[in-house]
Amino acid sequence: MVARETAGTPRGERRGHRDPRRPGRVGDSAIPRGNDCTPAMTSVLIVEDDDRLRAIFEDALRVEGFFVRAVSRAADGFEALRESIPDVIVLDLGMPRGTLQGMEMLIQLRETEVGRGIAVVILSGFGELVNPDVTRRLGVAAVLTKPLSHVDELARAIRRIGT
Repeated sequence: MVARETAGTPRGERRGHRDPRRPGRVGDSAIPRGNDCTPAMTSVLIVEDDDRLRAIFEDALRVEGFFVRAVSRAADGFEALRESIPDVIVLDLGMPRGTLQGMEMLIQLRETEVGRGIAVVILSGFGELVNPDVTRRLGVAAVLTKPLSHVDELARAIRRIGT
């Protein structure tokens, strides 16, 4: 989806007060939230470098009724965010050596106004080693350790967030 241009403050919205369900802003372009999916459908961006796992998670979440987009690299996640803002990001921490890592993406995400409002679920093979103090300060909603005992664990975690 291409970012839409808007002028001024949206009707019914006071300057400085933004409804989190309305489009976020990057530069001068409004970014649709959740790719303009229906209000009952939670949008999810999966950032996972393992092609097989990404496809499994993507398919499982779609079957559970989520609107899903998926990318293979953390840096590609930012490109996806320029197209639309998801309700939840499922983020793998371990990315290929020499590329932007998942934790680096999370830190950069939280430095932006739009990024601070997106729920994040960390999904990592090193989940048990993730520092809970750091994830709490970065506003992580849940940390799941791969391999998941059952793929619907991810859908349950996203629903518990209550976006």
